[in-house]
Amino acid sequence: MRELFGELGVREVQDMLRIDASESVTPETDAEPWLAQLIVALKG
Repeated sequence: MRELFGELGVREVQDMLRIDASESVTPETDAEPWLAQLIVALKG
């Protein structure tokens, strides 16, 4: 994925979130800290 971003000139603002749904009972809750960091990164 990063190679494609590089070819397209896309700049990542944060690492991709990876949640294994088979290991997490509440993926939505697990994603909340990542989402909060993404909001800060986009505002920054």
